[in-house]
Amino acid sequence: MGADALIGPQAYHALARNARALPPGSPPSIVLVTVDTLSVRAMGAYGFGVPGRTFRFAGMDPVDSPHEYWSPATPQMDAIAAEGVALDRMITPVPLTTPSHASIMTGLPPRAHRVVNNAVPLPDSLLTLAERLRARGYDTGAFVNKELCSSFVNMQQGFDAMYLGGGNDGPAYRALARASLPGAALRLNEKIRQWRGRGAEGQASVDQAKRWIAARNGRPFFLWLHLYNPHAPYDPPRAFRRLMGAPASRVWTAEKSLAIYREQRELSGKELYELLALYHGDVAQADELVGQLAEELFHRGLLDRSALIITADHGELLYEHDRYIGHAARLYEPIVRVPFIMRFPEKIPPGIRRNQLSSTLDIAPTILKIAGAPRGPDMPGKDLMQIIGAPPLAGGGHEFLVSETFYPEAERDMASVTRGDFRMTVVPGTGARALHAVSTHVLYLEDSENLYGRIDAAGQARAMDEALDAWRKTAGPRPQPPMETKQLMKRLKSLGYVR
Repeated sequence: MGADALIGPQAYHALARNARALPPGSPPSIVLVTVDTLSVRAMGAYGFGVPGRTFRFAGMDPVDSPHEYWSPATPQMDAIAAEGVALDRMITPVPLTTPSHASIMTGLPPRAHRVVNNAVPLPDSLLTLAERLRARGYDTGAFVNKELCSSFVNMQQGFDAMYLGGGNDGPAYRALARASLPGAALRLNEKIRQWRGRGAEGQASVDQAKRWIAARNGRPFFLWLHLYNPHAPYDPPRAFRRLMGAPASRVWTAEKSLAIYREQRELSGKELYELLALYHGDVAQADELVGQLAEELFHRGLLDRSALIITADHGELLYEHDRYIGHAARLYEPIVRVPFIMRFPEKIPPGIRRNQLSSTLDIAPTILKIAGAPRGPDMPGKDLMQIIGAPPLAGGGHEFLVSETFYPEAERDMASVTRGDFRMTVVPGTGARALHAVSTHVLYLEDSENLYGRIDAAGQARAMDEALDAWRKTAGPRPQPPMETKQLMKRLKSLGYVR
């Protein structure tokens, strides 16, 4: 923890009065926002929802695309997208919070950074994005909402200051987290959250981030804001329940979703409405917080001189496939496809859209390029400015991308290959394969028919198999967690990820 973590609000305000503009020639500040579990299907920027229309059930099969009838919950992020670029085909390498954020922060896939499960610490030996930017001269601050992105998993590497909104991230907490007492550390923070109220952690993180920005005194900075909403349990604050028409006191828990999947139970229209209203309420709160941060940058004259990036670690399946609600155990399009929005007026004109295949592994090399810092030689990602530029550089996107999910959060290890408008899912060790076309209409769902083995899809299947073979030659073996299985399971149970 840097000295900034130890000074209070009054000191921040005193420093703010002496704030000055960025010196000429200095690199731009960079703000990275990761909204946990954010589905593109909740966002107007990606074509979902019609303002002023409400959810309807008349004549509608609940399993069919409920999102066509839902108003977008993201006016703030939509406005930011309109002033910059939105990428339509960004894929996460893993739909698990800690592993996915480890990939964003290192530019490495899970098999390289070896964080393949939640609650597994990031190795000290890895150079993070924050460490590289700090070496470039940036001030670095992280404002996170969940232990899965905190010092609990060694994610503070390279940050001058890290704050755990709504909880405690001080020396005593870190000692508990690094000892064999993860449950005690988590229970401590859960008590703090219950006392402050649902949703308070996000507001606390943004308030801390605003004070930290004020204290930078004109120095370029790298700020990471992680918002845990809309991750389950879906339990938005009262104002956002009203906004989305959600029940006043209902909570949609991960336990409820798991029971529905195990029983393969069909949801009633009322239940489906409740599910979507609560999820979208959480999204709406996250959107409001992103807007508050952007407004702070604007008032300090920093918004147009900074690169503001908004993305997610993974999406969320909301009952569209297999009666599954969640993200850890499947690799469908609504889970592996994530939003990517960047506002950077110095380099990006407003209203840009690109549909080349891109990855969250591209985020670190792109940020380092913007900062004028060297990229890691082992980073497989691309500089996204190559496809954002006008015209986009030929070959700037990826030919194919691999996503994985891992046991025990998933029922079994799984891998998928995305190539063009197709995705092939593979269960390692069984040889089982499923090839689906990814619909290009507004829902971006896989078609239900398995094309693998069909004569008319033989060429696509062969190309997918070849892509998977090429990936296997360089990916390395599946890492084992750097802790005993019992200790890992204890951590995951304390976080509610396995039962």
